[in-house]
Amino acid sequence: MEEEIKSLEERVINVIRDYVNEHDSLVPLNVQLFGNLADGICDILSPIMDFKTGEEYKEFPIYSVFERIEFLKRFYKSININIDLDDLISKGIIDFVKDDYVNESIYGKQIPRRYGHSYRKNGTKLVDVINTGYFQDTIIAVHEIGHHMDEVINYERWLFNSLITEGLAETWSLIYKDFYKNEHRDEINYLNINRLRYFYEEAKYVRDTIPFLFVYTKYSTIDKEKFEKEFEGINYEEALVRLKKYNPNWFDSKVEYMFSSVLSCYLFYKYKENEKFLQKIIDLHKPIDFKEMEKAIKSIGLDSSFESAGNALLESLKRYTDELINERERRM
Repeated sequence: MEEEIKSLEERVINVIRDYVNEHDSLVPLNVQLFGNLADGICDILSPIMDFKTGEEYKEFPIYSVFERIEFLKRFYKSININIDLDDLISKGIIDFVKDDYVNESIYGKQIPRRYGHSYRKNGTKLVDVINTGYFQDTIIAVHEIGHHMDEVINYERWLFNSLITEGLAETWSLIYKDFYKNEHRDEINYLNINRLRYFYEEAKYVRDTIPFLFVYTKYSTIDKEKFEKEFEGINYEEALVRLKKYNPNWFDSKVEYMFSSVLSCYLFYKYKENEKFLQKIIDLHKPIDFKEMEKAIKSIGLDSSFESAGNALLESLKRYTDELINERERRM
């Protein structure tokens, strides 16, 4: 056991050192904020994890590609977003694709692991959307088109934009699902619960990893004495062993997905309160550098203090989760 702990310790130190020194990210500068968010998200979403997996599943209808495109057109028209889907699809910018590798089951049958993908090829921004035939495909399309809306400099997102890109994409998904909540209520409710389960797992990963990042950013090293000085209630060896099941190289993307769960709920409710807020969401797709970060944060109604902003974000996720649980109880 002692050799295992030593090996784990060396592995974690090397990964975090490389992450802090070589990987551009806002997380090490704001490690306490993200640690608090991870704790809060896990607390809020823990009741969802008690739900029996798949109990909300029903035989949902299948739609043709043309029908799914019409769903998207109706949505974008309703919010006055000018996206020429026919042109983007005819040019191959947006494509509904079938993947060969299948090893996950959500709809009672195997479907591809990668549901959607926004990427750049030969300088052109492209969007792939999984082609299952379910309404789910259109939710994924809206999410990936949200990434497609990001404005980049030299093919790269700036740090703040990288942090919020998943949150913005998820916000568009929430607005879209709200638009169709009556027409596709059962499938949307089913997907919402699965989505929150996913966010819980992302937050748990961050919650278990971030104490080591915190210690490293403060002491430039990690050892038992320093760790337990900062985290009296956490056993050092047990914390290290918990990291065995994680790929530490995924940490930054896990933070982005975790953060998207709270940011998207916050932006969604701001939009629901005042539809003119949609322009502020669109503005967040523009490149935002360090000098403009505080202005951007304040523009969406968040206080620039970490504690206040963190509380507001968590309150939005709590509201969303409570509404979902109450809706589920009415249906069960």
